[in-house]
Parts: sequence; C-alpha cells; structure tokens
Amino acid sequence: MNCFETSQNTAHLRTHGPETKVQSGAVLIVCLVMLTILTIIALGTITDTNLQANMARNSQISLRVFNIAMSELKAQFRASENNDQIDGKTYLQTLSDIYQTASIKQIPQDDLLMTDNNPFTQDVVISFIREGNCGGGNEIGNTGLIFEMNSTSSLDNAGVKGINSDQSFGLCYPNPDSQ
Repeated sequence: MNCFETSQNTAHLRTHGPETKVQSGAVLIVCLVMLTILTIIALGTITDTNLQANMARNSQISLRVFNIAMSELKAQFRASENNDQIDGKTYLQTLSDIYQTASIKQIPQDDLLMTDNNPFTQDVVISFIREGNCGGGNEIGNTGLIFEMNSTSSLDNAGVKGINSDQSFGLCYPNPDSQ
C-alpha cells in the first residue's frame, strides 16, 4: 500500500466517525419534535372540528324546536277557527270557560296536533288577557275577548331540559256577553 491509499482509507473512516453519529441523533431528535408538534396540531384540529359539528347540530335542533312550537300554535289557531274539539268541548266553548273563570287552560296532550313521531315535549296554554278592541282591521264589532296562546316545545335529554322554544301570540274573539 502506498501513502495515497492509506490517506484515502483514513478519510473514509472519518466520515463514519462519532461526528456523523451525533448528527444522526440530532436529526432524529428534530424529527421527533416535528412529529410531536404535528400530533398536537392534529389533535387541536380534531377538537375544533368536533366543537363546530356540535354547534351546527345544536343550531339545527334549535331551529327544529322553534318550528315545532310555531307549527303547534298555527295548528291550534286553525283548530280554533274551525271550532274543533278540545277536551270534549268546542274551541269557542273552551275560550268562553276560560273567560268566565279567568283561568288558564292547558291543552291536553291528546289534543296537541304536532306530536306525531317527534322526540319533543310540547305544552300549549291558553290564558285570558282582557276585554278590549282587537286592533286595526277589527271586524268583530263591540268588544272582543283577547287571549294569549303560548306554545312551549323542548328537547329533553335523559330528563334534563335541553334546547327549548317558547312562542306565543294573541287571539281575539267576540265577547258573547256584549252582543
């Protein structure tokens, strides 16, 4: 062997020396740190995605609860216009009873109209407010009886009140005593 070959072997041995092993360890540590950071970012993104999905679901349920409450009010109003039966009496007779006793009337669950196949709890209450004019466009003549119809709809979750909606509107009917 000549001197040139010996120096090449020495140079070749230096490339596999302890400095290279230290550099390989540093690269491994940097890669592990990067992987940890990416894992933390991914977990944060998953948590954020779950939060957004729950917010969207709650928003949709809130809208559905509101629509159920409003639909029940509209259905009860149509029933009052058609003078349908409530608890074995006509709607107008029921309103007259509420007026004469100055009480409130909770519509029985059997007479609620929007309860088929939905997981919501509903209540409708009619209460007498006062005698008076019914407002603009009044064709009743004389004084009217003003009632409030209140519909409450809620989604119960294992017995705990969850999302709910409470809607109401006024009704005006002729006062049978003033005619």
